[in-house]
Amino acid sequence: MYRISDPATIQTLTDLYSQVPALYIADGHHRAAAAVRVAEQRRKYNPGYTGQENYNYILSAVFMEDEVRCADYNRVVRDLNDLDTDEFLASILFYADFQPVLELGGMKQMEAMDSTTAMDEKHHEFLETTVRPQNKGEFSVYVGGRWYLCKFHDDVRNTDPVDGLDVSLLQKYIMEEILEIDDPRNDGSIDFVGGSRGLEELEIRCTEDSLAAFAMYPTSVQEMMKVADEGRLMPPKSTWFEPKLLSGLFIYPLEDEK
Repeated sequence: MYRISDPATIQTLTDLYSQVPALYIADGHHRAAAAVRVAEQRRKYNPGYTGQENYNYILSAVFMEDEVRCADYNRVVRDLNDLDTDEFLASILFYADFQPVLELGGMKQMEAMDSTTAMDEKHHEFLETTVRPQNKGEFSVYVGGRWYLCKFHDDVRNTDPVDGLDVSLLQKYIMEEILEIDDPRNDGSIDFVGGSRGLEELEIRCTEDSLAAFAMYPTSVQEMMKVADEGRLMPPKSTWFEPKLLSGLFIYPLEDEK
């Protein structure tokens, strides 16, 4: 990380960035919106502002489109809306086909292994190659100690940039219609797990505080950009972007701000 202090270099970079028509906020849009509100408030109380005050700027990390990876943003639910496992799975069939996922070699083979590390590696490989959704329109469900690979019916899918997203389909047909979770932002029966934690984390949550988990196919960067180009909003918890910078790399002393 380097500080650029040469005026000529700064001007060159400023000129280059001025040619970029738009930047997409892939992560941190709530903080950006909050920063705008703070800046507007400070301008209100400082009518002679010049535009050069620190509150007129936000700290950003800019990545090229092809350098950004969008991981899955998964869900866990704490109850099944008074349904047992079989009733829940039967309800999914109204909107998606599914098949149980059986591990090659079976659990007994894993239990017979002497090395815990080998067991963990085998299980991780099984999750990544067999359980993880591989195509748009697919999702996996972990319930009752077993994984099920699901695929939305063609008649519930659509091409709308927002409503056609896999997370939107899951919310509409599974969360709302089956589990009656209408407000995922505030409903305490649902929680969200970033894809960087892996599918193992979903299994762990289902032994601790949840009854079912949903592994999603990642929303693509291009899908996010299309939504933004239309001036619309992404559904809550629909994207998990990498790379993420470490927090606390820069500290600003607020008491120095006038």
